[in-house]
Amino acid sequence: MSMMMDGGFEFRGMVVRPSTIRAIDLYLAGHVPPGPFISAVLSNDLAEACGRADGENMRSLPAIIAYVTGYAPFESWGSGEKVRAWLSGGWVSR
Repeated sequence: MSMMMDGGFEFRGMVVRPSTIRAIDLYLAGHVPPGPFISAVLSNDLAEACGRADGENMRSLPAIIAYVTGYAPFESWGSGEKVRAWLSGGWVSR
């Protein structure tokens, strides 16, 4: 089960901090470029995401992925190409 809580997000006992959710939401709603960790998550680059995560984001990585896959439009994530297109205001349909 997942739920929003106090600006964060909880999934299977893992809590995503509010600042991480805000960064994703700003990317989704305002096409604001996220930092390197969130960019790697959105690009579906697990190795890069793990390399860029701090301890808290590393522990909550499955919950962050659950948030993205559950709430983000499919056109906004999944590859670097899709992320670049989303940031430019368009999207790639595949």
